[in-house]
Amino acid sequence: MFQDNPLLAQLKQQLHSQTPRAEGVVKGTEKGFGFLEVDAQKSYFIPPPQMKKVMHGDRIVAVIHSEKERESAEPESLVEPFLTRFVGKVQKKDDRLAIVPDHPLLKDAIPCRAARGVEHDFKQGDWAVAEMRRHPLKGDRGFYAELTQFITFSDDHFVPWWVTLARHNLEKEAPDGVATEMLDEGLTRRDLTALDFVTIDSASTEDMDDALYAESTADGKLLLTVAIADPTAWIAEGSKLDNAAKVRAFTNYLPGFNIPMLPRELSDDLCSLRANEVRPVLACRMTLAADGTIEDNIEFFAATIESKAKLAYDDVSDWLEGRGSWQPDSEAITQQITLLKDVCQRRSEWRQTHALVFKDRPDYRFVLGEKGEVLDIVAEPRRIANRIVEESMIAANICAARVLRDKLGFGVYNVHTGFDPANTEQLAALLKPMMCTSTRRKCSPWKGSASCAGNWTLSRPVSSTAAFAASSRLRKSAPSRARTLVLGLKPMPPGPRRSVSMAT
Repeated sequence: MFQDNPLLAQLKQQLHSQTPRAEGVVKGTEKGFGFLEVDAQKSYFIPPPQMKKVMHGDRIVAVIHSEKERESAEPESLVEPFLTRFVGKVQKKDDRLAIVPDHPLLKDAIPCRAARGVEHDFKQGDWAVAEMRRHPLKGDRGFYAELTQFITFSDDHFVPWWVTLARHNLEKEAPDGVATEMLDEGLTRRDLTALDFVTIDSASTEDMDDALYAESTADGKLLLTVAIADPTAWIAEGSKLDNAAKVRAFTNYLPGFNIPMLPRELSDDLCSLRANEVRPVLACRMTLAADGTIEDNIEFFAATIESKAKLAYDDVSDWLEGRGSWQPDSEAITQQITLLKDVCQRRSEWRQTHALVFKDRPDYRFVLGEKGEVLDIVAEPRRIANRIVEESMIAANICAARVLRDKLGFGVYNVHTGFDPANTEQLAALLKPMMCTSTRRKCSPWKGSASCAGNWTLSRPVSSTAAFAASSRLRKSAPSRARTLVLGLKPMPPGPRRSVSMAT
């Protein structure tokens, strides 16, 4: 009687449309229940039985139920799954495979099988790459995955590094290819081989890709030349090696070893600025005024150099700090280290005054055993030699940005989206005790430092403790550029009140 009844169908549709729904992201817990986070202010409880339909991180639409003034969410449809391609650890029982994702809130094993074409016989504890194939909110009976790549065995001491590479779909080996001859036809390179360039890097580094040379002028200025290894001297545009480098984009540095962007013959030899070897480079030459300002006479040019010394961070730092027994090999190297220290001091003082400078944080070095096992982790503070290289490279990047702007009219820049609009009220409340006024102009998406800097103006000294607290609390609501503003809050000197724009 009621089959295909249009009135009944209309009533069902009406009831369905009137049922409240919400879209959000599932947040799992270790206790089996979860929450549907709709925004920064609103979330709904998801009972354990309903959590079996979803995973932590899934974006879903859920039906909202209210009972005894308590709201709960029932997952209805999948908007975007959290897991698509992932890494995990294989379980095997009675010839049945399952994989546990490598994520702190994903503890349940997902049934799986090896994908077609994967030859490895998976064992208990193996690490693998998997891809999700089934999801309950897609109409499937449960979750199911396919193992698409074997990573390594459970007893491999290099598991953390292989898993990291596999998670980001990065290569485990250096690319193939051999460079046969230089490709400099028609290109004029300045001969700078007589200059006392030096490299400063870790003692174990083989792929030295930058070298520095400084000299002083009669009027107290400093000339800094930064030489960057030039692989285009060996790699033709559009070649196999060029295309491989485009895909890889960079060398991956891991504890105890690296995965180079280029074949090792290039990265560790022909394109490495080895001491006493002539190498092709792209050079940036700049003039630093007494106050550290980079003057306008910037030059970029192709050149050849011959590094006169391979220096290590710790040796140079010890010598400059009056420690240890290491000494430069010659007066020329001594002069270079001294001049480069002057370069560092000038640029550091300029940036402290005119830019936002992040607090120094130590590097961490892994001490590995013969089989790759981690024996110790050693904190290595940023020392003067590290800062010499950092300040020189930052200066070279500034020069590149200026040249691109002035000569080309555009360049490659970071894109910053600003503060999350959902958190602007919290932002206002947090910064109000330190600010005198707020124009409350729209500050997102980011449109340059000045557009948002005008929104907030410091009216009184800000203690370092307050600045640090503001920085920490804003990290969750601000992407990189906006965080930079907050990290740039610095204690103001005592004296009369003054307004300071939070611009870079």
